[in-house]
Amino acid sequence: MARMHARKRGQASSTRPYRNQPPEWMPYDKDFVVKKVEELRRQGQSSAMIGVILRDQYGISNVKEVFSTKMNKIVEDLNLQPKYPMTVLTFWIIGSRFNVPIAIVFLLYQLKIILRKNLNLIISGWIKFTRVEL
Repeated sequence: MARMHARKRGQASSTRPYRNQPPEWMPYDKDFVVKKVEELRRQGQSSAMIGVILRDQYGISNVKEVFSTKMNKIVEDLNLQPKYPMTVLTFWIIGSRFNVPIAIVFLLYQLKIILRKNLNLIISGWIKFTRVEL
């Protein structure tokens, strides 16, 4: 549905409320969260999947609210961080799926970032170039 005054569609953006302590209704404490993160990480889950599991199965919306540090910091303190960063693993997965060397996948990713930044300039220049004056 279009907005009343802006003449375009869009979603209202909301911000997460500021909290420096866990919600009162949450029955879990820091030790439980650390044990769960360690258990899930040892099973081979990524940080994103650990967050999804904690959110969906245990009702922990944000690890940072409970532990006051980020989940990646907890994983680093437990010495369970992956051998390679997630971006490198993602490039490797994409390259193996399409039988393309990882260097080419990385270059295509960088090109996508450059194009995304300059896409408006490219499109506006193309429109000006192809516009026919009547």
